[in-house]
Amino acid sequence: MTIDSRAATWASLFQGPPPAAALREQWAHGLARNQAAPEDVQHGLLGHTHHLLWQPLPVGVVDAAVDHPDRRVRGLLAEAQPHLTAQHWA
Repeated sequence: MTIDSRAATWASLFQGPPPAAALREQWAHGLARNQAAPEDVQHGLLGHTHHLLWQPLPVGVVDAAVDHPDRRVRGLLAEAQPHLTAQHWA
């Protein structure tokens, strides 16, 4: 396989219609369940999947969830992370 044919093969993966909303949602749920997902990926999933908040999270992701503009994210964080203290919310 030549470099050009390899590049063409990769480019072909991104042609055609985008994935359906249901598939994107399932991808987000799967990424959220992956505890090895990097912190920046977890941060990006806030507001896209509720599965993320039901597991131990890095401090940066918890802080981002506390400050998230969607009250549903903050509410679920309070429910799913019982070890949060009043200092987290101040």
